[in-house]
Amino acid sequence: MGAEMSTANVATANHTSRSGLLSSWLKGLSPFWIAFALTLTETVGAGTLALPIAFASVGPLAGVALLIVLGLINLLTVSYLAEASARNESVRNGNAFIGKLVEDYLGIYASVILRVSLFLLCCIFLVAYYTGFASILSAATGLPESIWVTVVFAFGLVLTLRKTLTGTLAAALVTGAINISILLLISAIALSHASFDNFIHTDVPLLNGQSFDSSHIKLVFGVVLVSYFGHLSVSNCAKTVLEQDPSGRSLKRGTAAAMIVAIVIYCIWSVSVASAVGSEGLLGETGTALVPLANKIGPGIYILGVVFAVLGLGMSSVHFGLGIFNLSKEIFDPKLSSVSSGWLKQRASMIAAVLPMFAVFCYVQWTFYTGTSSFTAPLELLGALLTPVLAGVFPVLLLIASRRRASEVTEAAVSSLMSKSWLLGGIVILFVSGLILHAFVLWVNPIAQAAALLVSIAMLILTVDTLRLKSLFPVSVNRYSLTSK
Repeated sequence: MGAEMSTANVATANHTSRSGLLSSWLKGLSPFWIAFALTLTETVGAGTLALPIAFASVGPLAGVALLIVLGLINLLTVSYLAEASARNESVRNGNAFIGKLVEDYLGIYASVILRVSLFLLCCIFLVAYYTGFASILSAATGLPESIWVTVVFAFGLVLTLRKTLTGTLAAALVTGAINISILLLISAIALSHASFDNFIHTDVPLLNGQSFDSSHIKLVFGVVLVSYFGHLSVSNCAKTVLEQDPSGRSLKRGTAAAMIVAIVIYCIWSVSVASAVGSEGLLGETGTALVPLANKIGPGIYILGVVFAVLGLGMSSVHFGLGIFNLSKEIFDPKLSSVSSGWLKQRASMIAAVLPMFAVFCYVQWTFYTGTSSFTAPLELLGALLTPVLAGVFPVLLLIASRRRASEVTEAAVSSLMSKSWLLGGIVILFVSGLILHAFVLWVNPIAQAAALLVSIAMLILTVDTLRLKSLFPVSVNRYSLTSK
């Protein structure tokens, strides 16, 4: 599943030699730079386009403060995941991604939660990326959003069914590098139109008599958390990095450095766009931040926006669609074992795997038809409901379980200061508390409230199950090298 989650280019047979050159170039990099580049390019994705909109309700300076705090927490959790991966023999042998890692350390119950979470993550990301892609292309070309949704859905479906999609790490790196370059270029253009009044604008709830608006707060936290979700990149690059540096130091340092750079990029992007457009121009925007930015600066911004939409949104939607397809086949194929005809079983399996993709496509078309489409709302849902699970609780529990169960010791171990028992417990409490807060305070939709409450209960059960054989306090740290292996 890890490879499908990367943002990669589409390569057919006639691109084989080009992909080989890219792969050779990637392998020529030092292990630190491989871990750094792949983690950075997978973390800084299309979700970045929602950050200025999320911060419109509180102001860019408050947004930067939140980016730094939550970014440092994600720096810790991605480091935890790097250590757990370095300790796992299946990951070292290249036979496992995040799913097998979770099953090895946390058991079947945890692996089921992970699989369901990844399936939902793919579906909700696909909703957001279809919407963002269509809104940018529609604004740039004048054609209806429904046409562009149909185009990207059909394109992804054809590639999936023909099995011409090859998600190589090298192609993911190139695509991600182009996207980051575009973001920085747009940031530079936006800064040239920045206003100091927009920059210092602050509207933090409960500060200076400001009223509390849950709709703004939930958007801020949800979008920030989902923007930092690049943790699956650790599984994507672990085998390659650990082959060159068995000690695990490069994996730990490269992924941590990438998260620090991501914090810097997000701060630059959010401040530049917010300072150029202003809160009034961003509040209530349901598409991406590129649309109000183009309205403020000029239509020339759409040239860069279209490139970003195709690479960052269009190609990502293809890969999330492929992730849905593969996960659906895993779910439905065992249920079709009683079908005697091989041809019939193959067709039934294909239809069952495609149905969730088609359902997402129909839902997005319906939102455009009813005028309820939103790029930010699905990202908010992901950030509030699934990111706490995949990027918060799971990394902490994997760290604890890997130190207790693995016979291997590794120099990828995070420092004792970064893995204090109170800190590990605090991170789990923080993310579970966020889920509970959404269930009882921030969300008013009863279905969303029930989902947040169920996820909270599942995470608490999983945490207790992980810790039941041995108390969380203390957790020892092993810092020996694996280079002798």
